[in-house]
Amino acid sequence: LLGVLFGALAVAVDRDNAPRLVPREFFTKSPSQRVEQIENGDERIDSMEKAFYFGASLYTHNIRVACLAFGVGALTIVGGLALLFYNGVILGVIGMMYLFDGVTVFFLAWVGPHGALELPSIVFAGAAGLLTGRALLMPGNLTRAASLRRVMPDVMRIMTGASLTLICAGLIEGSFSQFSSHTIPYALKIAVAVLLFAALVTYLFLRRMGEPAHD
Repeated sequence: LLGVLFGALAVAVDRDNAPRLVPREFFTKSPSQRVEQIENGDERIDSMEKAFYFGASLYTHNIRVACLAFGVGALTIVGGLALLFYNGVILGVIGMMYLFDGVTVFFLAWVGPHGALELPSIVFAGAAGLLTGRALLMPGNLTRAASLRRVMPDVMRIMTGASLTLICAGLIEGSFSQFSSHTIPYALKIAVAVLLFAALVTYLFLRRMGEPAHD
């Protein structure tokens, strides 16, 4: 969240900061030009085969990013925090660029459906890395082996859940998120994003509020 705020404020202060903070391939077209191309062109995903292969490439990439966030966090702690921060910077920069170009609704409809699952999952993987890093680098009164054994069940559960959620996010991004407003209205895509995020939060937190505490 701090990364998102930093990236958004940096672009709000000076739009020229955008290419200084994120890779220049994000700026081959302006946001409004990209929206016009997508909305006036043919649908890029026009078959189940394309959706499947594109989705597979997306979720395998996202799982690699999640593993990187985990590994860097586990080995350095600070590096894991920096990686999560920079991912936030990218989101803040791109979001602000779309806002300035007057296509915010498109951005929310385009990123929201898969981002509602993808972005939290990357954070979860980073958190698992930080948990492992703390056990490895700051074991306290325990040996490193004992400290790692204590956290491994939680770490494995987090990483398994994050990987499965990223697969779902990749399949959504490879199909549903790609459709223009001619096929799926923006309002529906944003509503799906809200419902997916609400379902994730409910599963993670609200369903446990009534459970008794365990020693």
